[in-house]
Amino acid sequence: MVVFRPSFGGARGSLYGLSSGILVRKAPSSCTEQEWLELLQGMYPIGEIKAMRRLWLDAASVSEDSEHLDEGSMHPSWTRLLHGEPIQYVLGKAYFMGLELSVGPGVLIPRSETEELVEWVLSDPKVKTSMENGYNSGNPTFLDLGTGSGCIALALAKHLTNSEVIALDCEDQALHIAKGNAMAWGVSARFQIYKADFMASEWKAPEARFWISNPPYIAREAAATMDKHIIDFEPSVALFAPGSHPLEVYRTLIMAFLASDSAECFWMELNPRYAIDIVRLVDEVDEVESQDLLAMDNQEWCGENKRLDWSLRKDMQGQWRMLRILQKI
Repeated sequence: MVVFRPSFGGARGSLYGLSSGILVRKAPSSCTEQEWLELLQGMYPIGEIKAMRRLWLDAASVSEDSEHLDEGSMHPSWTRLLHGEPIQYVLGKAYFMGLELSVGPGVLIPRSETEELVEWVLSDPKVKTSMENGYNSGNPTFLDLGTGSGCIALALAKHLTNSEVIALDCEDQALHIAKGNAMAWGVSARFQIYKADFMASEWKAPEARFWISNPPYIAREAAATMDKHIIDFEPSVALFAPGSHPLEVYRTLIMAFLASDSAECFWMELNPRYAIDIVRLVDEVDEVESQDLLAMDNQEWCGENKRLDWSLRKDMQGQWRMLRILQKI
């Protein structure tokens, strides 16, 4: 899934497209590829503009009626796109694991890296065995911490038909969107909504066998280097780690997992910048430095101690992006 990132580095021209002579009262689906290219030049690379148009033609369901517009007025969808709003928000939908997902400004747009995390879970022998044997401890199968649009929990419920998931988030708008997606995907009977802030000192984790999370993990000071459309439109609560450092989020989650009597395995999406430090939260790896980690050619790095096994895995871009922790029982 592509998240389109306008650079705003080139000349955008008039919002009315006067420099190209395009009448943008036309709906985006009525515009040719060349018109898309001329309207969005300087905001995105050519390849991304073409991909955006294909996505629009495949997914557009927003009202494109322009008869009510005054002469010379811009179509509202073009107004939003030309101001840099992500196309997924304009459409009101994105795709995750091949399935359509409703999204809005209150939730993070799902990324392909998170699909890789879900695929790792789905291929895990422990999960496969649990599903094949119909194992049921009386507790829900999965706990998704910081669910947002619900993409992780929904994909697990959809692909593992024996599973029951808990989708946890601290934002009402996110939970509302996640619930709507669960109904649309036909998994609401196995999809529990749970409002809580896992960073709160009084938080107590609900019982579940398998935990998974893509938590907010960006440091606040990194905002200055991020794309404008992300900062302006995507929810900061889903982007930036609470507290003084992103490691606090991982430390809180890992400590809660280790304190749980029911949790067996935990998969996390990581900020690659802190991968070695996050591993050190679960094991002693002082002999490995960050530069050594970057130089590793292998796709996965594993270790263990008396209490748990752990695996650190790279994503398709070669970044150390995912961690799996398994408690020894």
